[in-house]
Order: sequence, then C-alpha cells, then structure tokens
Amino acid sequence: MDGNTKFDMIPFFGSINYIGSEELTSILKRLVKSGQVICCDFSVVLDTVYEQCIQEPFHTHYEPKKNLDAFPLTISLETLSDGTDSQTFDASIKQTAHLLFADSIFLQKAQSYFNTPDPFDAILDKLEEIHHASFISLRAKHYWKRYKFL
Repeated sequence: MDGNTKFDMIPFFGSINYIGSEELTSILKRLVKSGQVICCDFSVVLDTVYEQCIQEPFHTHYEPKKNLDAFPLTISLETLSDGTDSQTFDASIKQTAHLLFADSIFLQKAQSYFNTPDPFDAILDKLEEIHHASFISLRAKHYWKRYKFL
C-alpha cells in the first residue's frame, strides 16, 4: 500500500494512547472527504481488587477515554456521536489476576509488596483468600467517539 491510499474509516481501538500528534495528523490526512474516525476503548474497574491485593490505591497512566480531542489538530472534524456505557461480567480468580498484571505499574507494586520477581501465585492466593469464590464480579467501562472529516 502506498502513502497515497485514502480510507473511508480509520478506527482506533485503544491505539490512540500510543500515537503522537504528528503521526496522527499524517494518518488523518488519508481520510476521504466525509471519511470517519472512531476512537474506542474500555477499562476494567479493578480499583478495589487492586487495593485488596497490594494495600495501595490504584494508579495508572493509561487513559481509556482519550480521543482526538486530546490532540492539537489542524484539520476540521465534526463529532457524530460519543458515549460511555458499562457492563458487569464474572471473571475467574486467574482471569482477574491476568487483568491486574496487564498494568505494568501493578506488576512493579506486586513485586515489591510480595518481594518476588514473579508475584502471580501470591496474587492468586490473595484473591482466593479474600473472595472465597471461583469468580469475581467486575465492571468494564466502554468509551467511544465518532468523527467525520469535513
């Protein structure tokens, strides 16, 4: 594909957090007139579980709500729709541990708290001790915003 290829739609599913303004502008210039951009992401609400495991408040640098409004763009866009919603789901103890370890800050904090380079089993034990169940009910928040190139 050459650098002149044009697109009707450009989706960002979380990847907007890993791109700079200059790169974003060059990507958006490849939209056809009236082309659309959608920014979507989600976060799993793990604050309570996080604090139960390592006795510290939850902090992350990842911003799931981030969209094109966070960038100083020189092109004209119209917002077509945006919103948020949430969904509750059950995750096993092991699945919950994997969700926690998806955050690099949690890994560092858990390594320090449990004094081990691989705290996964310690977190599993802690979650089983606290929850006394096979599954933990969690909530995911979904965010989206859709734009049209003018």
